[in-house]
Amino acid sequence: MSNELNMKNIDKYYDLFDEAIMLLYDRLGIDYLQGFIRVFNDISLEQINTHQLADEDISKLEEIENEIISLDILNEEIRKALLLIIIKGFKHCKMNLDDLSPDYVSFIFAHLIKIISDNRRGMITVLDVNAGVGNLINLILNNLDGNYNFIGIEKEEKVIRIAEAFSSLQLNEISLCLNDCLDNLNICADIIIGDLDCSFQNEKYLPYEIIKKYQDSFLEKNRNDNFMIFMVDNDFFNQKGIEDFKNEFLGTICALIVLPEEFFQNKGKSILIISQKFFEKFETLIINWPKANDSLKVYEVIDKLNDWFKKIK
Repeated sequence: MSNELNMKNIDKYYDLFDEAIMLLYDRLGIDYLQGFIRVFNDISLEQINTHQLADEDISKLEEIENEIISLDILNEEIRKALLLIIIKGFKHCKMNLDDLSPDYVSFIFAHLIKIISDNRRGMITVLDVNAGVGNLINLILNNLDGNYNFIGIEKEEKVIRIAEAFSSLQLNEISLCLNDCLDNLNICADIIIGDLDCSFQNEKYLPYEIIKKYQDSFLEKNRNDNFMIFMVDNDFFNQKGIEDFKNEFLGTICALIVLPEEFFQNKGKSILIISQKFFEKFETLIINWPKANDSLKVYEVIDKLNDWFKKIK
């Protein structure tokens, strides 16, 4: 198979999955995301859940699901189709679409991880501390070559069930943990990523607490060559507790990539790149990522980041 994406495959996979889910919605009244999980379970178990379904509905579901299984389709085509399914489900269940990491931003994460991983030997563990439905971590996995171990943490049971289905349907091996990322999980990682929840919990700003938590994890494992890559709100440095954070933070904020406003509906966001190493007299790189349609400037920024990483790694 070619690695070039085929829009007809994406449309076909979406249409089939949507048809199966809508059949369950019409017959059983279950919400769209419940229907998604039920269709996934049918496919993974290779057995139709016949509960409360008429024979003709069972026959139709079997026909649809067999066609889904038989499609010759790339992982990334599956991911794109299922993301549309999940977006429809989020809208149906009145869930926040801002919780879905945008694809374009996820591609930037994938490129940054590729740069960081370059020339490293052995297994590279990537930990997503706020995995959500798994769009960020699956897109990265689908677009990287190499020896990687992916782990995702998500605290909401309904969301992690969607993430498990989303990943399994792509045949991606991702270890998903139902936990709060601030729990003591004793997970050792080379690269820690996340589209962070930029809110307050117990009067503490969550991104500051997460960074300090995983900084301590690096120190406990005597790791000093690792990076964190987080998407944060643009007002990251203007929150209550910033002075305490600066005093307790032992690494280096290496770069801030300011993302185009067009990517987001509400607050502007940036990608924060953090090294566990402490660099004295270090000047943080601040760079504006170009708009998606300005490919020439995108390549210029990528070249600049590539050169910059060679100097700090």
